[in-house]
Amino acid sequence: MELLLTGELSVLTAQICEALSREYHLVLYGDVPAALENEPHLRKIWKKEDRQGTTLADLFRTYDFEGAVYFSSSLMRKPDWARENGALHELFELCGKNGVRRTVFVALDVERIRARDNSALADYEMLLREDTGRLCEYYAQRMNLTVLRVPFLYDQAELHYPLRQIMQITHNSSRLFFYFGPETLASFVSMRDFTRLLLRVLDSSTGGQYTVQAARPTTLQQIAGGLQGLKPGLQVVFGEEQVGLEIPRMDHHPQGDTVLLPHIDQQPDHGLRENFGWAAQDDLLEDLPALYAAYREETPEQKKTPAQRAKELIAQTGRTTLTRTAAVLALFVLLETAYHYTAASSELAFMDLRLVFVMLAASVYGLTAGLLAALMACLATGVEMLSGGVGWQILFYNLENWLPFAFYLVIGAGLGYMRDRTQGKLDHARSAQKVVEEKYVFIKGLYEDMLSEKRGLKQQLLGSHESFGKIYDVARKLDRDEPERIVTEMLTAMEKILDNHTIAVYMPDKNMVYARLTVCSRALNARQERSLRLDQLPEIANNLQEDAVWCNTAALSRYPDYCAPVYQNGAPVYLIFIYGVRFEQMSMYYVNQIKVLCGLAKNALLRALEFDRLRLAERSVEGTIFYNQDYFAQLLASHRQRAQAYEAGYTLCQVAMPGASLPQLGQAIAEQMRAQDAAGFYDGAPCILFARMTRDDFAAVQKRFATHGITLTLCQEKE
Repeated sequence: MELLLTGELSVLTAQICEALSREYHLVLYGDVPAALENEPHLRKIWKKEDRQGTTLADLFRTYDFEGAVYFSSSLMRKPDWARENGALHELFELCGKNGVRRTVFVALDVERIRARDNSALADYEMLLREDTGRLCEYYAQRMNLTVLRVPFLYDQAELHYPLRQIMQITHNSSRLFFYFGPETLASFVSMRDFTRLLLRVLDSSTGGQYTVQAARPTTLQQIAGGLQGLKPGLQVVFGEEQVGLEIPRMDHHPQGDTVLLPHIDQQPDHGLRENFGWAAQDDLLEDLPALYAAYREETPEQKKTPAQRAKELIAQTGRTTLTRTAAVLALFVLLETAYHYTAASSELAFMDLRLVFVMLAASVYGLTAGLLAALMACLATGVEMLSGGVGWQILFYNLENWLPFAFYLVIGAGLGYMRDRTQGKLDHARSAQKVVEEKYVFIKGLYEDMLSEKRGLKQQLLGSHESFGKIYDVARKLDRDEPERIVTEMLTAMEKILDNHTIAVYMPDKNMVYARLTVCSRALNARQERSLRLDQLPEIANNLQEDAVWCNTAALSRYPDYCAPVYQNGAPVYLIFIYGVRFEQMSMYYVNQIKVLCGLAKNALLRALEFDRLRLAERSVEGTIFYNQDYFAQLLASHRQRAQAYEAGYTLCQVAMPGASLPQLGQAIAEQMRAQDAAGFYDGAPCILFARMTRDDFAAVQKRFATHGITLTLCQEKE
């Protein structure tokens, strides 16, 4: 389920995003805080120039939103009401058209501007805020719209407006100035309490407006007293209109002041208790010491060393034309000074520092700076030649004197052009890479959403509206004539739907003393007991009920987590043991799934057993318990398929009893066979198909049959 978060997203913290992501896939549309950009559980599309023109309507065409939350700018600053009304209108319109189940508008519970503020700006803002109320009233009649008017929000891990400003002034100054008086209401609610409320509203709200109140009302005087206790000597001044911190005043609802959204039925804090079972628990004054200590522990801004300042200056240099020109001039002065000092040295006179200057400027700052440096070098060289006694006629007409000037200009232009071309390629590559990354992030988000939806659909309740196809698929697979194949298909269906691969199916005897293993999951094949004494599992044997599932709520050892019986004529014919159940699967939802599957299997089994009883005469050799060769071949194929799917071994043995007729042989082996074994003709000879028996067990079984005069011989199956 996707949840759209839009509006003033700077109010979000990692805590609220993590809590919401447990229930929804979050899609953020707006300016996402930098601290949240790397959160792995967010689907981020934020309003920037490079977002590829993605609009809010595009998101509604891409995602199927379960809910939408709009955070008003009033939570963080004085809002632009005209822009906010336009954004709200667009969001509400899209939510109504696309059938979004719940839409929430979160705004600050501030006192409305009154008409007695005789400024034109105050009247204009009052009208715009009335438009917000009328807008919410209009859409509340057409969709599930909930308006939450909240106090200021605070979080210890990330301080927000206005608490951060208060903490900052308190920490860095000895005086704290407030614009309003000491009795001005400025209540706060913790982000933890607000997150709990938002989750409950998104889960069950039917619309309306609610005023969220803090654990107790807080005034500026109480906040100032708490800060003075933390920082002795702090002076707090109220009513300072020049430099005072202007915090919006909370609305006073008991006195009946006009509310921000006057047209929607106002429900005070007790509405939150009655409808959502919510009440604020955290108190700002109690949390204030921890908040102030956390703010002080933040890394303070350290004084920068001269080396650090020089490094930052070099990094900043060259970003604008002015700084580039200043850098070229400074480099020219430096190298020109070095040139005059080295000119008198015979060892260093051969170095052309002006050429070095041109190369550095062109290589670092590009073509424009390279040409500027070349002209400056040419000017300095010409002045030097003229001051050295060379006449301007000789300087101009002697082509040999042009060589230095030509080299300066060519090198400056050539290196500058190469630098600009290389930088252009890099910028183009970075731009292309950024576009590809954004497309990849967007497509990856879509893929993850589809994958999550697939998993969610797989785990839906079998009784829900979306599961008729699943029920039909299970019922179709269980529509078999052979009980053995029905048991195998039942195990396969339970493994898939219950998402559990540690399931075993046992067949109890008539006296409920022993239970023989019929088939089990591959993971249990090596360690699961083939025969169980039910008196060693009294909690199961004494509490079995038809159409009920036994649950190991006491966490008894050697017991399965669930036991589901399949009854026939008032007695259990199969016991389904389910092991390795996860914690979240110990629920009524999981029990209902097991009941539905067992009910389907029971109906199919009873139908198959009755069908098998009616056709027993035509499937068996007359007067014996031996199945005919055709039907026995079908049973053998079923066991072969089960062995391949679940590594469930079986053994085919030829049976003989000297001097006995076929009916006598059948009567003799019937007393020694188990309920899940079968006797029939294979390749013209009487045989026994031993289920869940490997060739390692053959010697013991052969010895047991030999004591009753029955001879067993292993058969080789034909390909």
